Amino acid sequence: MKYHDRVFFTFINQTKWACLSVAVCLLTICCHLSYAEKTTSFKHVLILHSYHDSYPWTKEEMKGIQSVLGKEPDGIEMHVMYMDTKKIYNDNYLKLFYGMLAYKMKMVRYDAILLTDNDAFDFIRKHRQGVFKDIPVFFCGISNFDDSLLQGDSKMTGVVENSDYRSTIEIALQLRPMAEQVVVISDSTLTGQLHENQTRLLVPLFQGRAQFEFISLAKFSMDELLERLNQLKDDSVVFLLGHFIDKTGRIFSQAEAMGLIVSASRVPVFVLTDTRVNSGVVGGKVVCGFYQGKKAAEMLLQYATGKSIERIPVIKESPNRYMFDYKALKRFEIPFSALPQDSLILNKPVSYYKINKHRVNTALMIGGVFLVLFSFLGLNISKRKRMEKTLLEYEKQFMKVFNASPNAMGISCIKEGRFLEINENFSSVMGFQREEVLGKTALELQLWVDLEERQSFVESMMKYGYYKNREVLMRHKSGQILFILFSGAIIEFNEQKCILSVAQDITERKKIEEELL
Repeated sequence: MKYHDRVFFTFINQTKWACLSVAVCLLTICCHLSYAEKTTSFKHVLILHSYHDSYPWTKEEMKGIQSVLGKEPDGIEMHVMYMDTKKIYNDNYLKLFYGMLAYKMKMVRYDAILLTDNDAFDFIRKHRQGVFKDIPVFFCGISNFDDSLLQGDSKMTGVVENSDYRSTIEIALQLRPMAEQVVVISDSTLTGQLHENQTRLLVPLFQGRAQFEFISLAKFSMDELLERLNQLKDDSVVFLLGHFIDKTGRIFSQAEAMGLIVSASRVPVFVLTDTRVNSGVVGGKVVCGFYQGKKAAEMLLQYATGKSIERIPVIKESPNRYMFDYKALKRFEIPFSALPQDSLILNKPVSYYKINKHRVNTALMIGGVFLVLFSFLGLNISKRKRMEKTLLEYEKQFMKVFNASPNAMGISCIKEGRFLEINENFSSVMGFQREEVLGKTALELQLWVDLEERQSFVESMMKYGYYKNREVLMRHKSGQILFILFSGAIIEFNEQKCILSVAQDITERKKIEEELL
């Protein structure tokens, strides 16, 4: 091939690749602009709650929603409305509520709706062809869900609340071996009726083991219910489903009703939701309102950032867990050994650490100082042999203090962030076994709920060398969100720089504080 031909073909090839590169760049820019347009145009979200703002279950759902949407840098605006159906629920009221909402929607265009629980779900479905037509809907806390309820609507998805009626009845009879009767309490609210219907379907499964008595506040006054509970014998347990409105029309808050029922009942009371466990009932296999709200908000955020709602399937499995109240277990002399494995027990007595907090912290600080000191001394080769035995002894002392701590403690290398060691209480607080943690990072274990908070922790470590008494949210192995009082410091461990982390579970304290507000 002649020289000028080679030059020509070289020019053609270079031109071809240059054009291809320009095309790829233009395509990338177009995709980016499309994505940016999608996220910036998504602004207004209607949060429609079935119940009132002070209802504990609704508060937990709202916290879960805010944990996702409240931290969005683009500033998604949440328009929050409460239907208040635990207190009032009739056709006239719902008609007025719809009229008010329809009027409001003339002023504000909602890009999506996030609803909680069955009353709001039924309300939206009833008026789906009205003002809510074609608006993407995300839901959570829906009991007795079936795909047919969506009626083929591809713009509705969310999280189902799978109450574990059978497991809760099973554990009630297991913890109360003398029980031969299950007294089921419900009310006239939509949720109360749904729970009662599902429980009635289970009655044949317990034939020969227990008789069922159904008491509905639609036919009983609260005083009559309390009198009946006071008459129960030791061969009974109570399964509490609903307690908000009695036959006289009197309305009760959750705290008021729970206080009356627990005080009047001579036998253990079992429930289905986590917000009721901390009120004197024994417990049950419960659902978590925070998780429900959080997952629904995450699904909405996927849609807001470009994912088609048709590709976001309904989540039909909720991670229910066994939860019990320490005081109620003691009251009815139920042994802890009879509880299912990995059960969460609320209201345990004050720990040794809380009583001797300063002593334990001082011991940990001394142990840490000695570990750092002798780690640095060990770098001196000429003295290493003489110091080796002493260093080993101090490391043993440190590990004794480390393992004896009532808090969750972990040691991770700074370079990769992988756990090198954890103490026994790490497993108790976070739910992971030692072999599941060592060699993994906190990100791989999904311990941090808020990644921005984790970044703040890392920056403090790098800048100051410590991180002290910050309240953060962390995720238990089961998915439960825990309130943690978190501290950390840089130490030397196994001849490398590491982070010593200390996590104190304050979830129960936070719940008590909220109840006292």
